[in-house]
Amino acid sequence: MKNIKLSLIIPIYNAKKYLERMLRSIVKQKLLDIEIICVDDGSTDGSLDVLKKFSLLDSRIKVFVQHRKGVGSARNLGLAKAQGKYIWFVDADDWISYNSCEELYEIAEKNGVDIVYFCVDYFDSIKQVNVENKWFNSFNDCINKKYYNSLLDFEDYKEFIFRLSGAVWHKFILRDFIVKNKIYFSENIFLMEDRLYCFDLFLKKPKIFFTLERFYTYRANRKDNVIGRLAEDNILRLNIFYYFQEVYNRIQKQSESVEQRELLNNLFEGLILYYNQCHINFKNAYYNKVLKLMKVIKQTQELEYLHSIKSFEFCENLFKKKNIVKIVDKDILLVYFNLFNITFFRVKKTPFIFLGKFLGIPIFTFRNRDGVLKRNFLGIPFFKKVEKLDRIHSYIFGIKYKSVENADFKLRSLEQRLKQHNENLFKGMEQRLKQHNENLIACVNLHQRVFLKYKDQHIEEEAVVLGSGPSLNYYQYDKSKIHIGCNRVFKTMDLDYLFLADAQGTKEYLYDLFNFKNEKTKIFFGRILKDMEYNSDRNYWFHLHNIPEKFSQVHNSESYYMGREASTPFAREIYTDLSLFPLMDYRTVIHHAFQFALFAGFKRIYIVGCDSQLNGYYDGVQQDLKWTNDAYSHIVPGWKKFKKFIDVYYPDTEVISINPVGLRGIFKDVYTRQYVYDHPDLLNQDIEIMD
Repeated sequence: MKNIKLSLIIPIYNAKKYLERMLRSIVKQKLLDIEIICVDDGSTDGSLDVLKKFSLLDSRIKVFVQHRKGVGSARNLGLAKAQGKYIWFVDADDWISYNSCEELYEIAEKNGVDIVYFCVDYFDSIKQVNVENKWFNSFNDCINKKYYNSLLDFEDYKEFIFRLSGAVWHKFILRDFIVKNKIYFSENIFLMEDRLYCFDLFLKKPKIFFTLERFYTYRANRKDNVIGRLAEDNILRLNIFYYFQEVYNRIQKQSESVEQRELLNNLFEGLILYYNQCHINFKNAYYNKVLKLMKVIKQTQELEYLHSIKSFEFCENLFKKKNIVKIVDKDILLVYFNLFNITFFRVKKTPFIFLGKFLGIPIFTFRNRDGVLKRNFLGIPFFKKVEKLDRIHSYIFGIKYKSVENADFKLRSLEQRLKQHNENLFKGMEQRLKQHNENLIACVNLHQRVFLKYKDQHIEEEAVVLGSGPSLNYYQYDKSKIHIGCNRVFKTMDLDYLFLADAQGTKEYLYDLFNFKNEKTKIFFGRILKDMEYNSDRNYWFHLHNIPEKFSQVHNSESYYMGREASTPFAREIYTDLSLFPLMDYRTVIHHAFQFALFAGFKRIYIVGCDSQLNGYYDGVQQDLKWTNDAYSHIVPGWKKFKKFIDVYYPDTEVISINPVGLRGIFKDVYTRQYVYDHPDLLNQDIEIMD
């Protein structure tokens, strides 16, 4: 390939379960003149097989293999092989946004920059949602707004550049700038190597364009990510001093003291960040190394992280827990008890400690330095000599009221009460966990049989999801499309799939199913999880966990589990894999049908009669006011959550609302001519009318 515009470099180690998504997000980009350099670092989980499969399908994918040399070495190998005008380092477990390559390339070319620095989305793997993270989008806070979406020289950003994220994957870099300045990753450290690389980039004074656009999604809170592995397996071998020496060597070359100070402060930010990522078993070892590091440079008094309250924040992160904690070390004995935001401490011989917090406001901060206890009262420092730090001092709101030689009996009493409290707590947790596990196992067993066969079965087809809202009356049946209906829609439409679930008014039409004769229609019955709460009449036999035998004999039916916000925790989110998890709903069975349409792979999904009006939901007939308001407050916000879900997981799927009411503005909206004729107020609005 000639004139390659962009080289994407992906280091891979045991990322099979995530790798396919990243590769798919790249190969679908509109910018075609790219190369995808994949460096496998000795994976043992089948990642290399995934790479080989994709490389056969797309010649732009180039695969290289090395054996456990680390992510820095893998990226350097990718750099050596790269031929593109620009470089974009991405991680195998994340993904890039639709058309991001073309847009970033155009920004870089238009402005003639060395680096395009952009924002990212932060995807929480535990909560399965995007959340805001100021660490990765930190220039929002520290850059003057006049610099947004503009070109900056070194003089513009030198005072704040080291406060920015050190991650490489939200920087689009000119390859000639890297080659000319010989900027490569350190292969001797295995943690924060990208931060060190970014330091080198910034110190070469590149021209940077800052944009608020988000072109990348970072997957956070992975239990098997590189930070987690190193924290558990290698944190004791982590050579913090070597890392510091690498940074210090760079600082020595800086002529301006402002740059030196900012760089070291940024180093301590990184140490604190990765301390919080560290496994609890290794926190003490990590902390002790950081203390030694502080002693090495304590003569550098101007450093913010050695002299300000942020030092105490690090200590607070070390010790502070939500309820009661006891830490025993050679020189540390701390019992912390928090009740109604009023904090009590007992302290024995600690290097520095945060003391006294009342209603969330710090009263005292103490720091021991060379036998002198430095006190801060409401931020005002004063000093006092303390000779007997080996005694146990008791404080209330930061005021010492008792001092004893040995308080072990108090600790034992506290531990006994804590033990009883924890036993009661764990019994309840164990019971809930057992119930959740039973629900999850039941869901997997059922959904593997019911839904797995429908995965991506309708990739080249279009679907119409039909609810019983008023706009259903305006829909003109299209035989070329697959029709997925909900609840009573089967009375008026010829359906391919029908979803039935607990809802107000179920009893009114459920018995009509006995007379329903359509072998073409596949019926899915919603089932409740054991710990779900329902407002409907529990005497409805439809609410039983098992579909009545007479239904399964008469109809081409299956069953499935559904989840709601009041249900077991794993049932409160939207999932891509319906063969493992319940179908989420926000007070409407239409969400079940819609998730099925996404799972089945339809390229375009029309939704009809799927939103609520303030005057009621079913056929426009006035319903009970309490139920109507409750449903409306959940249905439309629920659709908005689905919109975010689709943007992340199904960016190529087009969703179109036909004659929307409550859902207007969420998806692409179109209106039929008859609907507009009956609603003349729409004529004065900017709307799209279907042909």
